[in-house]
Amino acid sequence: MKKYLSALCAAITIACLPTVMSAGPVTPGEDPPHIVEIRALYQEVVRNRDRGLMVCDRYEHNAGKLVLPGSGAMSYRVSVWRYEERLWRNMEKGPAPKSWIAQLSFSRGEGSDETYELLFDEGNSVVFFYQSAPRSAERRYYFTGEKPIRVIEGKETTDRISAEHKYYAEAVIMRAAFEIKRGIMPEIDMR
Repeated sequence: MKKYLSALCAAITIACLPTVMSAGPVTPGEDPPHIVEIRALYQEVVRNRDRGLMVCDRYEHNAGKLVLPGSGAMSYRVSVWRYEERLWRNMEKGPAPKSWIAQLSFSRGEGSDETYELLFDEGNSVVFFYQSAPRSAERRYYFTGEKPIRVIEGKETTDRISAEHKYYAEAVIMRAAFEIKRGIMPEIDMR
C-alpha cells in the first residue's frame, strides 16, 4: 500500500510540476510590477498636466539664442510641472499628489533639438528618465531608489545594467535631477 501511495504522490508531483513552474518568473513579454507602476505614474502625471491640474514654472538660459564662444547659438529651457493644491481640490478629492515632472529642452540654433523628461515620485526621487533627440536613439531609464533597473535604448531593452548605464545614470541623469531639485539650471546637453 505504501509503495502505491508513494508512486501516486510522485505521479501527482510530476503532473503538477509544469503548472507550478509556469506560475514562477515573469515571462519575457511581461513587465515587472515596478515598471508597470512607473508607466502608470507617468501617464497619470502627463494626463493631469494636460487637464490643467498641474502648474508650470519655466526658467531659461540664453533664451535669445545668443552665440556662445566655442558653442555657437544655443538655448536651454527647463519646465517643471507640479500639482497645484487649489486646482486639485476643485477637481478631485483628497490631498494633491506630490509627484512631478521636469522637461528640459536644449536647442542649437533653430528649433528644439533635444528633449529630456525626468519623472519624480512622491518621495522626490527620480523614477523615470526619457530622452528624445533627432540625432540619437531614444533612451528610457527606469529607477528604483534612484538606481537604474531597466534601460531602453532605441529598440533594445535590458534589465542587466552595464557600467556605462550606471555611469550615465549617476553622472548625467542624477546630477541634472539634483540641480533641478535645487532650482539650478542644469547642464542639459546630456549626450
